[in-house]
Amino acid sequence: MSDHPDDDLERRLRARFAQTCKTLDPAIRRELRRRRDTALESARTRRPALWLPLAPAGAMAAAFVIALAIWPAPPRSGRLASVPAISAEAAQETADDTAQSLDDDPDFYLWLATEPVAEDDSTSRSAAAQEGDR
Repeated sequence: MSDHPDDDLERRLRARFAQTCKTLDPAIRRELRRRRDTALESARTRRPALWLPLAPAGAMAAAFVIALAIWPAPPRSGRLASVPAISAEAAQETADDTAQSLDDDPDFYLWLATEPVAEDDSTSRSAAAQEGDR
């Protein structure tokens, strides 16, 4: 018995192939050889796939799409995460405290009275028009 069962099978198949080749008609043998040569020639002259140079770009695009798909979404609230939210009551109390401190400080109003008034374009135009009417 042989070491490998496939060795015996291969030996028998080679013997059968050799026997069949000896009994083939010469015209059929020529036709088979011609077709074999044609197939081998077309395999040698086959052009490479046109998409092959674009494969790295496709891989990068796929990686980009995957990265966008798993990227964490920003928070949906309009507030910034670092700014704490305060209640309406707390905001009102802060405004009341500020107003109370301004009422208690008459120096603020003296200072405000001495500061020049900032004029915007509409105020300066109306003042010029009033002086022109005189």
